[in-house]
Order: sequence, then structure tokens, then C-alpha cells
Amino acid sequence: MRKAIVYATRYGFTAEVAAALRDRLGRDTELFDLAVAGDVDPEPYDVVVLGSSVYMGRVQRAMRNYVERYRTRLAAKRYGLYICAANPDPLVREQELRAAYFPLSCEGAAATAVLGHAVRFERLGLVDRFVARAVLPEGSVREPSEEELDRFAERLLSGTPS
Repeated sequence: MRKAIVYATRYGFTAEVAAALRDRLGRDTELFDLAVAGDVDPEPYDVVVLGSSVYMGRVQRAMRNYVERYRTRLAAKRYGLYICAANPDPLVREQELRAAYFPLSCEGAAATAVLGHAVRFERLGLVDRFVARAVLPEGSVREPSEEELDRFAERLLSGTPS
């Protein structure tokens, strides 16, 4: 079974989560950072995971463009969706996840999750730092738990819905 994780990250945390998921899905799982890989055709893969960070309620533009371009091919595959989002309200994070990959649906996904966040102020650009300081404590980090990562991978591979 060919597997790919396609992700968009701004400051690197989403890439860290993608690598942790690859460890659980199998080292043969291919990782693609949209900023580096550009266009990644999902056609040759049996399972595709999409991951993106969320800023001000939206996933990265590269991910939005990717989903728009390949939505039909992705919808025909077994897929998983995750976001890394720092909003302190769990209901808002759930809404962000549901809206993140439209027109792909969370209901059609084999696995969905909000897999933590990391706000490392020293890496943030000026505007992002200003916004983050207004709503989050310094050095705000919530690593995904081993259980969350294991559950996501298990659902993705087993067919148990999220």
C-alpha cells in the first residue's frame, strides 16, 4: 500500500507532526512539503494524509490550492486530515478542522484530528508574533500525545471512522 503525507507548514511544527505520523504509518510513507515539492499528484497513492497549520482560522494557501486542484482524486481515495491549531477553544479548533479542507469532507475521511500546536515566538515574523502574543502565552506548545498519533494512524489504516 503506497502512502503519502502532504503538508503545508509555516514554522515547522506541522512537518514535525508529519514525521511522527510517518513513523506510525511505516517508513515507506512518503512526506511532501508543498513549499518544497510543489505539485504532488495523489494518483499513485492508496492513502493520502493532508496536514496544515492554521493561522487566523485558515490553513496555508498552498494547501487550499492543493485541495482545490486535486479534490476529485483525493475524494476517491482513502484519506486523513489533520491540522495544527492553537486556538484555546476546542470547539473553535473543531470548526477550523471541519472548514480547513473544504470541499473535502471530514465525514469522508478515514481519520481526522487536531494534532497540537507550537508557538515558538523566536521563529515568528513580526505580525504573527504580535497576534500570537495577544491570545497565547509565551512559548505555547501542545505536542500531540502518543495516543492521539497512534489513534489517527490506526483509524487511517483500519477503516474505523474518526
